[in-house]
Amino acid sequence: MIHRLTTIVLFLSFCLASFGETTDADTVHSETFIDGAEVSIQLQGGLSTNKFSPLWINSNHYGAVSPYGNFANERVAIIRDVASDSLRQWRWGYGLDLQFSQNAVSKFFVQQAFIELKWKKLQLTLGNKEREIDLRNNRLTLGSMTQGINARPNPMAMFETDYLPFPGTNKWLSFRGRTGYGFILDGDWQEKWVDKTKYIYTGNRRINENAVYMKIGKESRFPLVFELGVQAISLFEKDNYNTIGSINSALTFDLGTWLVRAYFDHYLENMSNYFTWYGLKDHLFGLQVQFPKNPVVKSFVVEHFGTNGQFNSDSFYNDPNGLGWHSWGLSMGNPLLLSPIYRINNGEHNLFFYDNIVTAWHLAMEGQPTDEIDWLLKYSFSKNYGERTLPYDNFHHHTYFVAECGYAPHWLQGWSGRVALGVDHAKEYYGNCFGAMLTIRRTFKLR
Repeated sequence: MIHRLTTIVLFLSFCLASFGETTDADTVHSETFIDGAEVSIQLQGGLSTNKFSPLWINSNHYGAVSPYGNFANERVAIIRDVASDSLRQWRWGYGLDLQFSQNAVSKFFVQQAFIELKWKKLQLTLGNKEREIDLRNNRLTLGSMTQGINARPNPMAMFETDYLPFPGTNKWLSFRGRTGYGFILDGDWQEKWVDKTKYIYTGNRRINENAVYMKIGKESRFPLVFELGVQAISLFEKDNYNTIGSINSALTFDLGTWLVRAYFDHYLENMSNYFTWYGLKDHLFGLQVQFPKNPVVKSFVVEHFGTNGQFNSDSFYNDPNGLGWHSWGLSMGNPLLLSPIYRINNGEHNLFFYDNIVTAWHLAMEGQPTDEIDWLLKYSFSKNYGERTLPYDNFHHHTYFVAECGYAPHWLQGWSGRVALGVDHAKEYYGNCFGAMLTIRRTFKLR
């Protein structure tokens, strides 16, 4: 059903875009294919008192930060956004992002390699590109119920559209959608990592994503906007498949200097559990506040997360045929459902989510006291109940905390540094730990 609905929305979007107008204000002009591209060179290293690094030091970085305790990364990238193109209606961009790592899942990997073409409000992207979670502050959120920012981006062919107004509504009703097909290429890693004599695993998997969103409101006339959408993602391997999804919504009040947003995600397993079976226990609810410019706090987020509805349903992110919701051992959704790579069962590696019944609170905030300095804090507190077929006798308390500070001096144009300190209390799972990470980055634009 979601696939058909996405197809209809994208077809209508194509028709509407064909008659739409694009003004000079929509474009940034450039002369050559390198104009507007940004080059970045990054060195990063971390230390921990545990085999693993603290959760909020390594999580929600698109799988680029090693989950292991003592690591180092060297990364170089060139990224050109589609907004840098010179044409009024046709735009294109590209990216190549390479990383070498020590004490990580892979010693070398291609984090991003993509090209993208945009015509008016329609866009085609080919390759693996880091994509944001819908409807929230990606720096502060604890993650997504479905496709998050915790694991590496997958190579895909993705066709999508920006919001386009529905005819006859004077732009008070708009729709957007996306559909994509690609691969998760961790089959060789799975074969080497999993204890094959006892645990199931798959080869490279295929992935299909579809999403449709509706927006009610017109920001230029009234500051209150409501967005509602559904996202469905399927994994395939030979004749087996597993589908998960979520209903995502947000109510945003934007006054320009102030922004307040309430958002709600409801998880769907195999596209069941819409509302009635188990209520709304499988959810993520959040409140985001963005303050006017000030030297104290820039943004604040509070979220509540729960997956305890599955006591009567399927096992979150697991699949009996091995099509679990992981990539290179990391959860592709919410990192509070601790990734398989953290769990070594009696010295044996497997790809099972053992700790996926969770209720949690998450607080995060960020600030920028000067143009050169910024900071960020995250704190999560969870009650962990185990897994549906392997529940704990008593729930476990886990806490995760990180404090970050960044410095980008004017006198050293293009250079920046960042320090992160994290503390975890997860004694019953992978142990307590304290860790630190240092990042040094140099960026410059090509003209």
